Amino acid sequence: MKVLVLGGTGWLGHHVVRKFVAAGHEVLAGCRGGKKTYLADCADLPIAHFDKTNEEDMKRVLASGYEVVIDTVPGKVTMDLIAKYAVGLRHYIHCSSTGGYTPLPYVPCDENAPFGGFSFGGGWTEKAILDSYAMELHAKTGFPATSIRPSYITGIGMVPITNLGGRENDFMANVIAGKITDLPNDGQALLQPGWAEDLAMPTRATAQPSPPAPPRIAVPKPPAPPRLHGTRPLGLPPPP
Repeated sequence: MKVLVLGGTGWLGHHVVRKFVAAGHEVLAGCRGGKKTYLADCADLPIAHFDKTNEEDMKRVLASGYEVVIDTVPGKVTMDLIAKYAVGLRHYIHCSSTGGYTPLPYVPCDENAPFGGFSFGGGWTEKAILDSYAMELHAKTGFPATSIRPSYITGIGMVPITNLGGRENDFMANVIAGKITDLPNDGQALLQPGWAEDLAMPTRATAQPSPPAPPRIAVPKPPAPPRLHGTRPLGLPPPP
């Protein structure tokens, strides 16, 4: 496959590019060239510098004919340009959020839960707008869009995420030091964040030609989170 990864030298994107390269696909990592954080990790990858919101840039790049276009940080302008200029596009994939499944009907939750469509907004408002826009393009024009909805993702270079979904520089240090840590849903919630490199794997699987079924990332019985010293349940209702 010929694959274009927008944001391909970024925190998630360079992992995605590596997965496709390792699988033998022809891949281009597209970026503006502004951030240098992961450039050393991308030194051996095929990279092109351009602005994904600039029409002339996108027209030029997409003329090469990519079967799959992946946007790790999607936007409406970019989606419109891909829909307009992507020659031979078979699959557009972007990264969304499991926020669309909230409020969770049960915990631990999985992909069998009903999708509420980001019903109460919050920090997922922009994700809701972009997911809906991609689906509208599909309904109106047949735009071949897929939205991947991971849990909060983490990895090297990110501020640690707490059990309550916030970011806190000292979170892991506090856990190691034995300080009290709040556990949501009486400790029954799935606390493990997704690892950026792991998210790259289902992204590649989704792009495969004619998959027999949408790939499921959740597992029926996730591993129990490690028991933390001094935890304090918040007293939320258990699953039905």
